[in-house]
Amino acid sequence: MVHQYQLNGYNIVLDTCSGSVHVVDDVAYDVIAMYQDHTADQIVSAMMDKYGSRPDVTEEDLRQPYQRSLGRRTAVVMAPCCTMALGALALSAGEAFGSAPLSTLGTVVLFASGAVVLALVVWLLAWSARQTRRQQDEAVANDPSKAEDVRLDRRAGIVLAVIVGGLIVIELVVVPLLAR
Repeated sequence: MVHQYQLNGYNIVLDTCSGSVHVVDDVAYDVIAMYQDHTADQIVSAMMDKYGSRPDVTEEDLRQPYQRSLGRRTAVVMAPCCTMALGALALSAGEAFGSAPLSTLGTVVLFASGAVVLALVVWLLAWSARQTRRQQDEAVANDPSKAEDVRLDRRAGIVLAVIVGGLIVIELVVVPLLAR
């Protein structure tokens, strides 16, 4: 389930299954609001009517198969996230009520679904990176002047991956060692 609201000029989208909170632009906010009850053609038409005068909103971008594919692949990650939340709930309830079987079940569900989520997130990131590289290669082939921008984007991606990797190592290795 997705909740949307606006606060202090921000468009906020809350995904209750994963606990994710997103701050999105006006176009994304309106698309998300229409997503459940409208067809893709209706959404594109409405967005072009409302935002068509903006240079950064094109029908081609709204119809990108990459966007639809990313949405479907992200949805695949949601099911184990919801299962993981249920496992955490069972674990907490088991501990609160002194039920060892419920605590054990919660622990097993939590760790199993966590492993599935991790595997799916890695798969999603790898797929997304391949799609992005393909689009960047096409952009450079169509307009060689974009080669420097693509090179900088790829370098920024590497820096981001190093930062995230470092944070993961700190969280999974350093913090547990310091906690001893």
